[in-house]
Amino acid sequence: MKRFIFVPFVLVVVTIVVSAQSTQRAPAAGAPAPGDWPLYSRTMSGTRYSPLNQINTNNVAKLAPAWSVRLTQPAGRRGGGPPPAAETAPGRGAGAAGNPAAGQARGGNDEADATGSNPQATPIVVGGVMYLPARGNQVLAIEAHTGKEIWRYLMPLGMATTARGVAYWPGDGGLAPRILLTAGARLVALDASTGAPATGFGRNGVVDIGVPWNGVPTIYRNIAILGATTGEVALGVPGDTRAFDIRTGKHLWDFHTVPLPGEPGHDTWLDHGWRNRSGVNVWAWYMTLDEERGILYMPVAGPAGNYWGGDRPGNNLFANSIVAVNAETGKYLWHFQTVHHDLWDSDMPNPPALVDIMQNGRRIPALASVGKTGFMFILDRVTGKPIFGVEERPVPKGIHRPNHFRSNQRARFRASTSTRIATWCDPRTHRRSTSPSARRSGTRAEDSRTPVRSHLLGSMSLVRRQRALFSSRAEPVA
Repeated sequence: MKRFIFVPFVLVVVTIVVSAQSTQRAPAAGAPAPGDWPLYSRTMSGTRYSPLNQINTNNVAKLAPAWSVRLTQPAGRRGGGPPPAAETAPGRGAGAAGNPAAGQARGGNDEADATGSNPQATPIVVGGVMYLPARGNQVLAIEAHTGKEIWRYLMPLGMATTARGVAYWPGDGGLAPRILLTAGARLVALDASTGAPATGFGRNGVVDIGVPWNGVPTIYRNIAILGATTGEVALGVPGDTRAFDIRTGKHLWDFHTVPLPGEPGHDTWLDHGWRNRSGVNVWAWYMTLDEERGILYMPVAGPAGNYWGGDRPGNNLFANSIVAVNAETGKYLWHFQTVHHDLWDSDMPNPPALVDIMQNGRRIPALASVGKTGFMFILDRVTGKPIFGVEERPVPKGIHRPNHFRSNQRARFRASTSTRIATWCDPRTHRRSTSPSARRSGTRAEDSRTPVRSHLLGSMSLVRRQRALFSSRAEPVA
């Protein structure tokens, strides 16, 4: 499920300090140009490494601002006066006057129509042009070394975005490059050169994606892959990962992060805990991908809601897992669950970084993932097997009532210091175990994070009432 991370500052302007140049050789085929930052983390592998070297430890203290652009809506004046006049100039990215679907109505979706902006957006740079969302209802293209605006797209009335950034698609020969971003439950595609809605994509450059996402689309060939921003309630919209055709907006595939009957992992949700389950989503702002092998790596979050798992006994796949799928089809390849049956919100806030590791003279394609537990998992990114081994250790037993699954019974838990990653708990005896027999007998896992003490209450009767609210959601026949 979506989590909010405190950041001790708010970015309200973009400041470019020096036009850095690289003295290194030209990049290898397929690698970004030295001065480009075409993805959220620059490369599909998520390394965030730049080869630029003009700015270094000897001159960084001498840098000075070169230009700035305001990304948030201007504040009102003291004494309650109105804010400065809204910017309504359509720029080259807006459509014909009076056509809301084309990006302009009544002079465009002005500041008064925006529902708020995200001041923590990460720009991308391609060919000297910077692209980013701004002011909650705009997308900007800026000349990176001068700050000069190239175009500005104003969203139609009623549309707004809190996306963390935009994605760049280089085109396919027949179609020009495009900029993609999410705006609530919509995916928007724009011409990268003009900012106009992309021709042939959905309806006037917009398609409905059902469940919103605040992250940045992962671009692979002609496919845009999205996570999901769900609520913090146990029963609600699914956290499935989706894929769309960048050329047409056609919906290509879904990956069910809570497996449906007949799918791998469905048996890890006992007592029908999978039904209408929300959370278990990729809320991280981007995903990583092995381009050579076409493998997508999804950091899947924990199940909603937190602190109470009596209505979902079992290991709850694919929650708290790194899941690898075929990027073109969404077909499941492997998973690695970092916490079984999470209760303490110990989910995956970021995707794994892709690295190569030398072991016994052999180069192994690997990935490294660090989640909220503070553990680093280093896995073979082709098979999902740990390269250096993973050990699960038992933890002190919990204190709780034995009949907490009864509809009229409240559960009470107490957790203490943990020295392990995860463990299993028998729902009949409520004793934690690491034995194979405990797993085979229909067990559920309890997360055992570092020192924490709390008393947690949950009611199965409340859960049943919540399920009734979502009874209209379609369920497949087992």
